Amino acid sequence: MTEEFLPGGRKFVTICQYPELPTGCEVTALAMVLRFYGLDADKCELSDKYLDKGKIGETDFRVAFPGDPHSINGYGCYSKAIVSCAGRFLRDRDSPLNVRDISGQRLRDLFVHTANGIPVLIWCTIDLREGYYTRQWIINGEKLRWYAPEHCVVLLGEVEGKSVIADPRTGGIVRWDIDLLEKRYDELMRQAVMIF
Repeated sequence: MTEEFLPGGRKFVTICQYPELPTGCEVTALAMVLRFYGLDADKCELSDKYLDKGKIGETDFRVAFPGDPHSINGYGCYSKAIVSCAGRFLRDRDSPLNVRDISGQRLRDLFVHTANGIPVLIWCTIDLREGYYTRQWIINGEKLRWYAPEHCVVLLGEVEGKSVIADPRTGGIVRWDIDLLEKRYDELMRQAVMIF
């Protein structure tokens, strides 16, 4: 675990997705943000109880997780699936917090939120590697192509021209080049989720 202090002195504590959730970066990133707001969120509980899942090849990864985050053979999910997962969790806890899909915003516009102490979940690739399409499925008559190595992280801010990221894969805080992060974020369709 690593700590980072956001504007206003609030502490952000990281969580590693391993070993329990080798393909569960999305729910691990969500657990970090929920804990930041003082909620007792567990990555495995989010995965097992709140995350919509379905069979690989039959599940639209935009709205549910194909496979199981506990398995190395699981895939991943996009922002709408995490918004649904977070919404169910927040309702279950009678939390006054809201979750919002803010996908489509430019990466640099998200720093307005982080400057106000609001961490933002974003989609990119693992270690900002170059992405590529792997499998494709036909779901409800639509061709869906999986982009790898898909990854979900938490954007915490900007320091000295670098983005500050809580990375579920390492369980640490990393600083990435903003231009390259923006490129990978754009390639993953500018997906972003915030809780406030």
